[in-house]
Amino acid sequence: MNPYYQRKNQLLIYLHIYLSKRLRMEWIILGMIKSLNNNDKITQKQINSIMSFIERETPFISMSRTQIVKYFSPLIGPKQKEAYNGTTLCQFLQ
Repeated sequence: MNPYYQRKNQLLIYLHIYLSKRLRMEWIILGMIKSLNNNDKITQKQINSIMSFIERETPFISMSRTQIVKYFSPLIGPKQKEAYNGTTLCQFLQ
């Protein structure tokens, strides 16, 4: 199996477990599940928000946070900057 799909499936399993625990961050987990099911990337902020849970899982106990992020890096998209729109009030002030 492709390592991308293996890590994606592994993360989805963990996310479903966390979702069943009725945490306050349910909407973040749902957003991550939706992104992964649509074959989209998740953000660095999203992975950081569940990091405290992931680092307690058996395969990751001996890994640092940096190593865990590196492990899931194929699933994490690049940081996106908000584009400056450049709108002004000129059209209203004429």
